[in-house]
Amino acid sequence: MNPDLSLGQLVAGLEQQIASLREREAHHARHEAHHREQRTATVAELARLTGYLETLRNSAAVLDGIPAPPVSSDHELPADKKATINLAAGKVISGFPPDRPFGPREVAAEINRRFSERLGGPVSVRQVSVSLRWMARTRRIYRIARGKPHHGAQYVREKPPRH
Repeated sequence: MNPDLSLGQLVAGLEQQIASLREREAHHARHEAHHREQRTATVAELARLTGYLETLRNSAAVLDGIPAPPVSSDHELPADKKATINLAAGKVISGFPPDRPFGPREVAAEINRRFSERLGGPVSVRQVSVSLRWMARTRRIYRIARGKPHHGAQYVREKPPRH
């Protein structure tokens, strides 16, 4: 204790410390209530998701014994129409993002992978290039770069904005 302090100063100092500690205690009590609410909500969400996981696992166990139906790429082309390169190219291009550039090599490779049996054999890059030029003329796709001898033209699905 400092002997130079008066009794009034000591009392005032102790009252100030007590008030500060009461404020801190109230602050921590508010946080404790908030954390208790958050914990309760988290426990409820955890129980809900755990139930979903168990249901999904049980369903997967039941479905594991059922054979999956065969996936055929022929179903992507309309069965009532004759399979053409233009139709196949349209199906392939419709799966691309609107602003993603593509060229005839990429489209030809995908057509051959998905539809070569239905088309009666593989298609050439030249055939696909003709189809893409036709689609560009009819505004189904838009050319963004001309082709050169060593690389094909580049196209996008949606018209690019003018700069």
